[in-house]
Amino acid sequence: MTADAPLQQRFGLSVTPENVLGVRAVVLQEAQDLQDMLNNEQEQVILQRLGMDPVSRDMSEGFNLGTQQLLERARRHIDTLKALGDELAASATEYGHAETDIKSSFVPGLEPVAASKVTPVLLQAAGMGVDGDRSSPRTIDGLLTGGMR
Repeated sequence: MTADAPLQQRFGLSVTPENVLGVRAVVLQEAQDLQDMLNNEQEQVILQRLGMDPVSRDMSEGFNLGTQQLLERARRHIDTLKALGDELAASATEYGHAETDIKSSFVPGLEPVAASKVTPVLLQAAGMGVDGDRSSPRTIDGLLTGGMR
């Protein structure tokens, strides 16, 4: 599969006219949750200089460079999820959904109403229970190491 393939295909999503808005809501909720987590914790992961000696200086600079690269990777992932949300909105338009329904399928800060039409398997894969609740909060360690939790 190439990087030019549609994001829906690259993520292995199978959307239908009935579930496209719910899938979009789950994807955008994930992007929002990751963005909120980064906003809240990114300053805490920067290592302050531990001492004035060259080893401490070099260690903190090297650690912070690696941390910044991981944070940038996370930002790119968030951008990809948002682009997937845009692609899903375009699919919803092609399926004949009204623009107002598409816009209201995900409103930041509100529980995504359309997510109730997503299969339990997809909700679980997105880290959400079948009732739409998060099973546990994400941590910065999980994000930076690529873990789910």
